Amino acid sequence: MVQMSWLKRVQLQIFAPAEFQAHVLRDRGQDTVVQAPRQAGFSSFFMPATGELVKALLGEEASGNITQGLAEEGGFRAFGTLLGEDSLLVVKDPARHAYLRGLLQPAFSADAVAAYLPDIEALVSRHLQAWQGAGREGVKAHAALKALTFDFILQIVMGRSIPEQQLQRLGELFSALTSGLLAWPYLDLPFTAWHKALAAQAELCSFFLQGCAEARQQLAGGLAVPGVLGRLVAAADEQGNRLTDQEIAHNLLLVLFAGHDTSSTTLTRALANLQDHPRVMQRLREEQAAVQQRRGGAISADALRDMRYADAVVRETLRRDPVVGALARV
Repeated sequence: MVQMSWLKRVQLQIFAPAEFQAHVLRDRGQDTVVQAPRQAGFSSFFMPATGELVKALLGEEASGNITQGLAEEGGFRAFGTLLGEDSLLVVKDPARHAYLRGLLQPAFSADAVAAYLPDIEALVSRHLQAWQGAGREGVKAHAALKALTFDFILQIVMGRSIPEQQLQRLGELFSALTSGLLAWPYLDLPFTAWHKALAAQAELCSFFLQGCAEARQQLAGGLAVPGVLGRLVAAADEQGNRLTDQEIAHNLLLVLFAGHDTSSTTLTRALANLQDHPRVMQRLREEQAAVQQRRGGAISADALRDMRYADAVVRETLRRDPVVGALARV
């Protein structure tokens, strides 16, 4: 059990999670799992001392010994409301979770991602050109990367570019939704952040539901539907079961929630680390030049596989600066 004042524990957990982990696990053996006490609105949590213990703990999910779901405990109820009852982050029943995961995962497989690469390259190139056009004024990395990742997720999900005005509106809605996750005591009154989050969730779901309807109409007409959405509306299991529009909408909200800030923050930290380590930056440039000479200028799955040093840089960034401090299970 963690022996620490409540105030200090909260401060370290929120503002210095790596320091909190180091403090908790100091002078403990590698076979240790430390329990931190329950805090108001949340469950108690456990901190394994090694990666192997984490694998052993989370590996039990496959057998249903650890259930998914965040919609039933204290402050996590907001996730169930705002991300939707069919979101993988919320579904608790192991069989249903496995069913949804089986239909959702193919849209994010290696082959699927390879098919998205031309659109990914075009989108990132467009943002890079805009940054170059800023001249001496430059750009603020985190803000620019947040805009890039939001545009990236929506375009790859929907399989089309999103008009600037609509993209801005969706961004405002997403900000309102994420603000609602911490809007305790979650009062549905017109002036509260919770009320605004509920309205934002409804409008975002409406956007995805409209996309589902249009995609199904295209499929019925024999047309191919690009992007993640096209693969999800066409997905079927061995019994012919398909995802409902609501299941798709709720899990696209999850993709947006799980992928936006995590990706933009990791990219920002990677740039900061590269600025502090010019030799690493130079080696990255040399690898990129070699891959381009070998594979050509366009990004491809083979080119990405050849970027072993770039892959190591990404993994080291995640190790040094983990963007997620904990995994929640109910």
